[in-house]
Amino acid sequence: MHKIIFNKSEAVIDDEGAFINSYKIDECNIFFPRQQIDNSSRGGCHVCLPNFGPGGDTDQAQHGYGRKENWQVDSVSSNKIKLSHIQKEGSYNGLISNIRYEINEDSLEMGLSCENRSPKELRITPGFHPYFNLESNFSGVVLVDGKEFLATDLAGTKFYQAERELLADFGDKKVRIRSENLRYYALWTAHADKYVCIEPTLAGNAFSGRNPSNEEILKPGEVKCYNVKISVELSK
Repeated sequence: MHKIIFNKSEAVIDDEGAFINSYKIDECNIFFPRQQIDNSSRGGCHVCLPNFGPGGDTDQAQHGYGRKENWQVDSVSSNKIKLSHIQKEGSYNGLISNIRYEINEDSLEMGLSCENRSPKELRITPGFHPYFNLESNFSGVVLVDGKEFLATDLAGTKFYQAERELLADFGDKKVRIRSENLRYYALWTAHADKYVCIEPTLAGNAFSGRNPSNEEILKPGEVKCYNVKISVELSK
């Protein structure tokens, strides 16, 4: 485990799966702390790589292999960590992935780069999967860009197309999520009293039955980068 800190902000990173196990500001849980619930791992945040959602007719599991692999820690500073992974087997043999997590006063930055060292094209539709913590006085409604979403309605996943920035209001905190290329968000929860996931993705459940778009194709020798910044304003 590795802890990164900036003033009153801190995050704990696990190199197994490159998980963010917890993210706090001023002792307030921004992410629901990672734990086992109903025999499933819930909480924190993880990368979805090479695919977000079901693997469709590929050999990939739900949300891909990235969260199941051991990542190499390349560097750690007080508020930043860099990890990498080289896939050495299966249909994604030769995919090199790098993750960067960095926290500052009221923000968390997550960066992913993918390089194709294989001789064939690879389909990449990544995302990040943050679990936003709900306090005991949560109203049951999340405002996303001013639109109301009942947490109890999100068990089936709702998708939301945003511009470069999305604003989510949980009552106890406002969260701004900014990304240039991960703008198709999945809203989901399996425990509407504990967390709501607002997940920035490239193309949602793209592996489920449609042909890939150009932005999903990583050519041999090509590198693509995906960055997300989460900024938090705690309610007074």
